Amino acid sequence: MKSLALFLFFDFMALLALPQPQEPVPQFSADVRVWNKRDSVAHMKIFVGTTKARLNRQHDLSGYHSVQSLIIDSAAHSVFLLVPEKKSYVESTELAADLSHGASIFRPSDPNNPCAEWIELVRKHFQVELRCRKIRDEVLNGRQTENWEGSATPEGGWGNLWYDPKLRFVIKLRSYPKRANLEGYDLEEIQEGPQADTLFELPGDYNRMSFADLASFDSGQRNGSQ
Repeated sequence: MKSLALFLFFDFMALLALPQPQEPVPQFSADVRVWNKRDSVAHMKIFVGTTKARLNRQHDLSGYHSVQSLIIDSAAHSVFLLVPEKKSYVESTELAADLSHGASIFRPSDPNNPCAEWIELVRKHFQVELRCRKIRDEVLNGRQTENWEGSATPEGGWGNLWYDPKLRFVIKLRSYPKRANLEGYDLEEIQEGPQADTLFELPGDYNRMSFADLASFDSGQRNGSQ
């Protein structure tokens, strides 16, 4: 089975900055932990603006260990990967298109059914049917949330998600697949409010590089040749 943690890492870049037609998207920042096999495998910081978002990493799941930050610009339909060691960045419209499909997983399109997109993801990528129901309202780290419980057939397993109606965001997920270990994520230290425009700007002294150049540089870093 594919790792849910990998889906979480990549989809976090789409989650956040897609404009909503009905009302403005709540802006916020938060610490993120992505869990896999009962260990915290990724620590991140996210900043969510109106049409842009930024993710700063500590431990990377992308394969490009030299990438320290990612910026998504939904208006420009682009994702930027920042490489401080090279004072460079990679721009990708293709990655932005792929990630855009994951946005509603974290910010559900229907606030009355925050499980809907998770059900579709599990069906598509894991070939498992997920059933989901709200079990209670719950205060989580001082925030009012809805706790939804899911169970899967035929493979079995279960999980919970915590939906924050004010933030319109799933701020916690726990998944317990059958014959596998805990996976999920947590948003912590959530700070609501406008985010500085400078967070989403490319540094003026950075140069553009290709994905091929990034892969070559990262390979060299891992092999100790650079």
